[in-house]
Amino acid sequence: MGGPGPEEPGRREAEVEERLREILGEELEGRLEEEIARFGGLIDRRTAVLLLGRRLGVVQPRITPMAEAEGGPITVEGEVIETWEKNGKLFARLRDPSGEGILVLEGSDRLAATVSGLSPGRKVRLIGVEASPGRGTRWIRLGKWGMMRFMD
Repeated sequence: MGGPGPEEPGRREAEVEERLREILGEELEGRLEEEIARFGGLIDRRTAVLLLGRRLGVVQPRITPMAEAEGGPITVEGEVIETWEKNGKLFARLRDPSGEGILVLEGSDRLAATVSGLSPGRKVRLIGVEASPGRGTRWIRLGKWGMMRFMD
C-alpha cells in the first residue's frame, strides 16, 4: 500500500490550538482576536491559530527529505556540497541525510545567491520550491514564490 495519506483537514490546526492553549491558557482567545485584527479581519480563526503558532514556535515547517523531494511547493534543507556555473545559471549540489539534489538558480535568484555567499559548507533551507527527478538526481527550482534562507 503506499505511505500515509493526506492529513485530515483541520487536524493540524486543532493540534496547534491545543498546544497554544497549554502555553497561553485563558490568554489564547484574546491573542487570536488580536491576530485577526492585525490582518484587518481578513483571516479566519484557523489561519490565526497557525500564524500565532508559528510566531510562538509551535508550528515548525514540514521539511521534505531530499530523497522524497518531488512536486511542490515543498520545503527542503541541505548542506551545499559544491557550486558551479554554466550557461548563465548557478548550480548548487545540496545534501541531507536522505540524499542529494541540485538547486538551479537563474536571473535575480542567481545574483542574490552569489551576493549572499552561496558556497560549499553552507546550510540552506529552500521554502516553497519545486522539485523534479531526472538524470539520477532531484532538480530544485525556486520558481515564482520559492525562497532560500541560510541556516548558518
